[in-house]
Amino acid sequence: MTVRQILKAAEERLKSAQIENAKFDAEELFLYVSGWNRTRLLFERDSEAEEKTAAEFNGVITRRASHEPLQLIRGKAPFYGYEFLVDGNVLIPRFDTEVLVHEALETSKRGKFSVLDMCTGSGCIACTLALEGNFSVVDAADISEAALQMARKNAANLRAKVRFFRSDLFSALDDCYDMIVSNPPYIRSGDIAGLTEEVRSFDPMLALDGGADGLIFYRRITAEGKAHLNKGGWIFYEIGADQGADVSEILRENGFENIRVIQDLSGLDRVVRGQLMNSEEADV
Repeated sequence: MTVRQILKAAEERLKSAQIENAKFDAEELFLYVSGWNRTRLLFERDSEAEEKTAAEFNGVITRRASHEPLQLIRGKAPFYGYEFLVDGNVLIPRFDTEVLVHEALETSKRGKFSVLDMCTGSGCIACTLALEGNFSVVDAADISEAALQMARKNAANLRAKVRFFRSDLFSALDDCYDMIVSNPPYIRSGDIAGLTEEVRSFDPMLALDGGADGLIFYRRITAEGKAHLNKGGWIFYEIGADQGADVSEILRENGFENIRVIQDLSGLDRVVRGQLMNSEEADV
């Protein structure tokens, strides 16, 4: 069979499995197993597919038809212009989280800050802050040792200066920081069954389940984090689109000021920030 024929067959299989962007995914997976680039694919679609490549391609199409995410099949995902290794132990980096990183980087321009990435997962936030920002210290924590192993690999590959800690939130941490950033688990427990199969079946539940109301980690990180923030320090959270008011109130109840909800490019609430300092000293 030609490359064109096996691509068309793969696209039809993915469409039958209700995979969105079936044509794109089929082509991406062919490039992955063949080692071709898109230019070669453009000009050699009518060439005969190598038997080994066709067999490997069939295998990864079967995986994608089961709704295994493209990023997990390839073992890598893009984020903020970098490439991160991923596996089933970490949340796949998503474009939405780039809003969190951008806002933290904008605030870091005011001085040379120290920062902690809580619930680091793949390390995509911490590594990007270390590579793009003007931070004196970048630390990252996660309760999952398997996630930390992946995060350390990413930091090593990208030559990002990040210190990693295995910790149940702040239990193993002693230092104070100028900034805490976090993309914690925030899906309501009752909503998990309704997530897409790509998320529900392949993202680690530890990184998804935010308790009955989705807010348990915002409460804990905010309350416990105050003891690990320097005066005037900031917390930045990624949030679900309907959690802006609730997370803002959690910050307010814990003495944070200068609270702001920030939208993503779709106009949905995506980030909440707050500053821990006296109101007359708040830096707007």
